[in-house]
Amino acid sequence: VDDVFCRFSSAGVCNLADDTTPYACDKDLPTLMENLEGDIESVMEWFQANFMLLNADKCHFLLSGPKTVVEHISIQVGEQIIWESLQERLLGLNLDKKMKFQEHIKGVIKTASGKLTALTRLARILPFDQKRNVMNAFIKQQFTDSSYPLIWMYCTKELNNKINSVHKRALRQVYSDFTSSFEELLKKDNSVTIHQRNLHLVAIEIFKATKNLQP
Repeated sequence: VDDVFCRFSSAGVCNLADDTTPYACDKDLPTLMENLEGDIESVMEWFQANFMLLNADKCHFLLSGPKTVVEHISIQVGEQIIWESLQERLLGLNLDKKMKFQEHIKGVIKTASGKLTALTRLARILPFDQKRNVMNAFIKQQFTDSSYPLIWMYCTKELNNKINSVHKRALRQVYSDFTSSFEELLKKDNSVTIHQRNLHLVAIEIFKATKNLQP
């Protein structure tokens, strides 16, 4: 086991590791912590029964909850005391204490911008179809990969504007159009903004849930 994560919201949530992540839910923080420590103890007993060791030095603990929860909290993992973290990475997603996903989105924007730089260097020598494929597969896909957008998509207006800026610059390179507005470029590409695309994903998931089509 590499990491321990905990999340505590108004309904109470908690989370341990990339592939071993026990969690507990409760509105009462002491009860929540007791439940989580009980789950961790069960995991440690299973490890011992299967001749495995828990590396407590690599464990982390993340707590998220209502604004009234301001104290710095720790959790017992074997003989080790694990203090609460402000941010941790779990399965490719940066989780922060306030569940705002600010740093995660900034990282996604940075990655997409780096790939846009590569597209800009190649734009003059690539045919149109290849430029558009590069934009869709390596730039836009950064913002619509897997189900992660359903988690972080309701970000601040500032970050959403930065996402739109990357998208607009990519469209300019693909169409060699540096004068049209973002809306005009979207019409030319017969596409929508990243946020509208993510709303489409939300609608699909809601439809699956209401029709009992989910796993």
